[in-house]
Amino acid sequence: METSLINILNDPPFAASKIVFINIFIIATSIPEQEEESNIIDITFREALNAIPNVPATHESIKKLKELNEDDDDLLVSLSNDNNCTICQENLLFEDWKIVEMPCSHLFHKNCIVSWLKINHLCPLCRYSMPTSNNVAAAEN
Repeated sequence: METSLINILNDPPFAASKIVFINIFIIATSIPEQEEESNIIDITFREALNAIPNVPATHESIKKLKELNEDDDDLLVSLSNDNNCTICQENLLFEDWKIVEMPCSHLFHKNCIVSWLKINHLCPLCRYSMPTSNNVAAAEN
């Protein structure tokens, strides 16, 4: 008597063990449409950033930034929650860096904020506007 596979699987000893094992292998590949969309977003973002002119802070306003010293440790702790320079993400330590305070009370490594203010007059945290040559010229007129 010939029995089919279905009859064997339906037989009571095998009926409870109808488990099928499937191995699925997923190979992660980037989908070209997503890559293209990501590239378009990156290009659009860069173009938008380039469309906004970078206006540096005046040299005089950069020189007037308050430089903190080791005696100002309490001020440093009270003003900065995480004690990191938000530009370079390194610790604000007096041993290695000079630390300056912006007029908006945000603290940065001197080298970091001076480099930033040479290309952008806005505080990187709160967008406080430092004086620019445009502001100075308008005030003089």
